[in-house]
Amino acid sequence: QTCALPISRLVLEAFENEACVLKKQAGGAAGPPLKARCEAYARGATVKEVQGPRWQIAQDFVQGRVALADPAAQARLVAKMTVKGAAAAAPGATLSARDLTPFEDEACVLTKKVASKAGDALKARCEDYARGATIKQVRGPRWEIAKDFVAGRVALAD
Repeated sequence: QTCALPISRLVLEAFENEACVLKKQAGGAAGPPLKARCEAYARGATVKEVQGPRWQIAQDFVQGRVALADPAAQARLVAKMTVKGAAAAAPGATLSARDLTPFEDEACVLTKKVASKAGDALKARCEDYARGATIKQVRGPRWEIAKDFVAGRVALAD
């Protein structure tokens, strides 16, 4: 599962202690730094143990050359890449309902009060956010919850 979005060093830092697994060997013309990184991935080094700048390691993930050995951690990494990429895209970027799935059990925090003229559905969701409900517990369709994140109305508590 790869993702053609840039991952920042910060995203990668959250996964420093995760073991890597090599998915694609470095090509014959690859330089020594890439070959060295691939050797480290092949022996299951953690992200922290791999030699080289974080941005190059991030590129290896984006290009599908390496993944995290733990499938759950890899899914979280891809989700973070996707959400970070969506947030960094043009204003009004969309988050799909599917992007929220890995975060179903995360608690929410309300970041903006809703206007008094807001509809009942939005008010109900905001009440849920205000009491720290998890995404799974919030009333309403996933796509509307995704819109709340994009609009900056809600964030994850963590």
